[in-house]
Amino acid sequence: MLIHFIPSIFEFLIFVLQRFLLPRITQSSLARQALKSYHLSLLQRLTTSITSFKESQSESFSVLPRPDLSKEPTRYSDCKSVVEVLKVLKAEEKGTDPNYSGLPYTTLLRCGITDLGKGKERNGSKPTTEEIFRYLEGQIPWLVTDEGLEYEASRFY
Repeated sequence: MLIHFIPSIFEFLIFVLQRFLLPRITQSSLARQALKSYHLSLLQRLTTSITSFKESQSESFSVLPRPDLSKEPTRYSDCKSVVEVLKVLKAEEKGTDPNYSGLPYTTLLRCGITDLGKGKERNGSKPTTEEIFRYLEGQIPWLVTDEGLEYEASRFY
């Protein structure tokens, strides 16, 4: 008797598979394919948009002048030591407290490295960052104040 039910069970399973499961699997597969093609079209549009933006940005920026960040003012370019830089600064601002925040950081670093490097040329060693900052803070006490620390943080780091 069990043998008579087996074909009907298989028929029932095939019926359930065709009527209920197969349409859902097909619908899910089609939805997945549609989402994938939509995703790819969005990525392609984004790539095109980014490319056109980069082109327009490079065209716009090409006409702008580029500042030379390492260019020193001529009044400081001849200075060979931090002492000379301070003399020039004090000569410019006669009678008032010197505005140390107007000093170009490239000049300070160049002169500080030069001053510290004079004693170390024989050893072949170069001054470290900490040594340079300690030397500059010793020469310019303003660098230890709150304003000076802000100047160091904004310029050197």
